[in-house]
Amino acid sequence: VLVASYGSHGGGGSGDCAFAWRGSEEPAGLDVLLKSATQGASPRLALCSAIPPASSSVATNMATASPSSAPRRQRLKVDFSEQRVVKRGVLSLCDHVIGGDKGVDLEQFPLPKYPDGRPRLLRQSFFERMLSGAVELRTSLTGDVSAAQPDLRHLQLEHLLSIRSRTLDFATESASHNAHNGFNAKADELLFERLGRRLLEGAEVELPGSAPLFRLGVRTTVVLGASALLREGA
Repeated sequence: VLVASYGSHGGGGSGDCAFAWRGSEEPAGLDVLLKSATQGASPRLALCSAIPPASSSVATNMATASPSSAPRRQRLKVDFSEQRVVKRGVLSLCDHVIGGDKGVDLEQFPLPKYPDGRPRLLRQSFFERMLSGAVELRTSLTGDVSAAQPDLRHLQLEHLLSIRSRTLDFATESASHNAHNGFNAKADELLFERLGRRLLEGAEVELPGSAPLFRLGVRTTVVLGASALLREGA
């Protein structure tokens, strides 16, 4: 269960918003990434936003803290699973970064090449067809998917977002789709790491390793997803 706490300032009904998980069931799929990314860290995910508590219809329980000198906080307990929040966050990222989930413009975000112009990807045509929507991961042959997975490390954030936005509902435990699941898992790992790196671009700090960048990317996606779901009253 996702708990959203709102801080009201001066009676205006808006202020800062924070999210925390309470009593979540064992996650699966993308939830495994979320769980591993937040282990050992503070469960509170801070978000500065002006979301009036009354605007959300998803509340199943609301309690107002007793008056004190500190800003009053209101708590909403909402029935959002981690998986749903992360999925919505990925779609929100698509809206912000590539303008939706209809695909990425390869003229604006070309696939990587060597300095002499040769394609850097071994399976260039596979990714061109996937990013254009001409082929879906779920219908791709196992051999093609396995051969394409090493190329994921060369893709930009925009490419990874486009790929994952199209496969968010693809989940299977069938042994015949192990290659497809491995492809998605690797895409998730790189996507969140790339997102964390993008968020710190231009900051006067030394970039941390891949693991902290991955956690930053996951947390950002969670906050975006939770904020979108609350605004939509889903």
